Amino acid sequence: MAHIKTYARLKPTNHPYEEIDNNESSIYLRVPENLREAQEAGRGRGGSTNHEFKFAHVLNPNVSQKEVFETAAKSIVEGDYFLGRKL
Repeated sequence: MAHIKTYARLKPTNHPYEEIDNNESSIYLRVPENLREAQEAGRGRGGSTNHEFKFAHVLNPNVSQKEVFETAAKSIVEGDYFLGRKL
């Protein structure tokens, strides 16, 4: 059986979103709640909703194209794996 892997590469930006963190396999995103909706729901002044997204690997904005290739595509291009089995 073939195994599908997902990869994420964070986009370089001059104005990074402060409510995002990541490690080698996950991206953590904090989304501020709307103040009025939070008050109506009895949650005081509001807060944030946390989300975690998991990947085979998360690549930081400063990685080179060579690193992207070696991490995400090299084994496929070189034919190391076929339908999830090592040849």
